[in-house]
Amino acid sequence: MRWLSRQTLKFLPNGKHLVDFPPDFPFRIYCYDFYTHPHRLTPNYHDYLEIIYVYEGQSILHVRNDSFNISKGDVAIIGSNEIHYTELPLNSRFKMMCIFFMPDLIYKAGDDSIDFEYLTPFYNHGRYSKNKNRIYADNNHMILEIIEKMNKELDTKHIYYQQTLKNYLLDILLALLKYHGEKIKRNKKDIRKNQDIERLRSVFAYIQDNYDKQISLSQLSKIACMSPYSLCRFFKKATGTTTSNYISRTRIDQAKHLLIESDLTITQIAFKVGIEDHSYFDRVFRRFTNMSPKIFRRKHMSK
Repeated sequence: MRWLSRQTLKFLPNGKHLVDFPPDFPFRIYCYDFYTHPHRLTPNYHDYLEIIYVYEGQSILHVRNDSFNISKGDVAIIGSNEIHYTELPLNSRFKMMCIFFMPDLIYKAGDDSIDFEYLTPFYNHGRYSKNKNRIYADNNHMILEIIEKMNKELDTKHIYYQQTLKNYLLDILLALLKYHGEKIKRNKKDIRKNQDIERLRSVFAYIQDNYDKQISLSQLSKIACMSPYSLCRFFKKATGTTTSNYISRTRIDQAKHLLIESDLTITQIAFKVGIEDHSYFDRVFRRFTNMSPKIFRRKHMSK
């Protein structure tokens, strides 16, 4: 296991933390070893999700306007675009293991909406809640064991190592989800945010069932029982994308399936997934796949 110093952290001038993800698998583990005089790491944010395991020492984790004491064995989660930093006490050593991953590694448009539940702990806290649901302090030895297994997979990169890493990540997310669910039951202050998550599941289901038709923001906002503005804001925070982009992604995922499994023409497939303009379908398809529908079909039919 390789431990990195704080000098290896990379930030843009605006405070955005940079992680160099592989293009085909947006997942990284970095282990940091900080030995310092009184020190506060740079306030930063990122567009991916983060799981922190405290391997040694203690610090104060600041997220948004909240502060949390974290120590050896604790697990903390950081959502996308959340300003955060850690503050270390005088002459102390602090070691943490950080898992970084993009949400669409677990759930993306067109997937079964049940997969979205794995990400619930990252979105079911915030300004409506003053609970400690981003800190997990019980029986985390299992999570440490999984992280150590992940590091071994990354070192050896045996066949199917990416699938193995994803399964390990799902094990961690499931453990956090179960712990989170128990906290929700005991904390009524989370009811409002939990209801928003439930509304979003209804929106996912409606899009999945009606992607071949015209879908308006007003329809979705009625299903979610939110104003159009509130839905757009919450949807973007929860999924990392807009409602229109999500609908387009769902349609293109269905189109990819039809291109491989059917003999329909590209124009017919465009109509089948709710896009009536052939040239627009071509542009949207290229945006999500970096190739035209024709080339996509040829590439996959030749396999």
